[in-house]
Amino acid sequence: MKNLCSFLLLLPVLLVTGCSKKDSHPSGGGGGGHLFYAANLAFKVLDLGSGTEKSIINHAQESHLERYDVARDGSEIIFYSESLNSDDITFTIYNPDGTVIKRFQLTKYVSGVPKFSPDKSLIAIIRQPPSVYPDKYVFIVDRNGKALHAFKGAEDYAWTSDGRLLMSTASGFYLTDASLNNATPVGNGSFQDTPVQLDISRDDKQVAFVSGKHIWKMNLDGSNLQQVTSSGVREWFPAWSPDGSRLFFSLDWSGTCLEVRSMPAGGGQVYLDPPGDGPAPRVMAGGQRICSRSQPMVRH
Repeated sequence: MKNLCSFLLLLPVLLVTGCSKKDSHPSGGGGGGHLFYAANLAFKVLDLGSGTEKSIINHAQESHLERYDVARDGSEIIFYSESLNSDDITFTIYNPDGTVIKRFQLTKYVSGVPKFSPDKSLIAIIRQPPSVYPDKYVFIVDRNGKALHAFKGAEDYAWTSDGRLLMSTASGFYLTDASLNNATPVGNGSFQDTPVQLDISRDDKQVAFVSGKHIWKMNLDGSNLQQVTSSGVREWFPAWSPDGSRLFFSLDWSGTCLEVRSMPAGGGQVYLDPPGDGPAPRVMAGGQRICSRSQPMVRH
């Protein structure tokens, strides 16, 4: 079997079994939408227009608070959770009010963040079964956990609006076709670290990602690569606003809080030292900064 560095061929799939409160208007919001994020005690949503924040899911039962996704239209949320012995992996799909739509299980050796396709019919994950260790596979499964496609060697992934999958490797990016049967290289950029935490703008023109502890962006075809943020600490989890005008991200400067920040998506590199508001202000709710355990996601 060839790996992603050899043009990422489709591989056979053999391994899967089947209280709200009113807050003041938030700063740094960037003109509306809903910010979903994983706080310490609950999974929350903040209305960036009105400032209303509410808890959706008490995620104390979730073993990996950082492994979730919110559908592009904001209508569903998916969480990944391991059993105590890690033998079973449960994927739970929720409504935005926290009620459960459905659950399905896979056997162990699952990792990565589950990510909905735009129509929510497919979910991308990573599996690393012992029979092929240390190789990793991006698996694309349906809503019952049935594997439909698999690619070898990717570290992270993100969906385009038309249902293609962009994947990152140590050697660069690969983009599938709409059938999810083939993938080809994108661009020729070299990176200090493998690009991770990918997020694609809604118009499919740009992708933001993390490499070397900082946020970068480029056009989806690999052109116009540029570093977006710089600091003495680390910037995490870039996320496009629905209209593509802003990037939301988490800034890890205190060691105890991944602060959610917001900055204009255009322009040059933003310097975040010292760690004040500056050009990337904190997103605030009720006069308090927002600390997210994972990627902040902004939806309509």
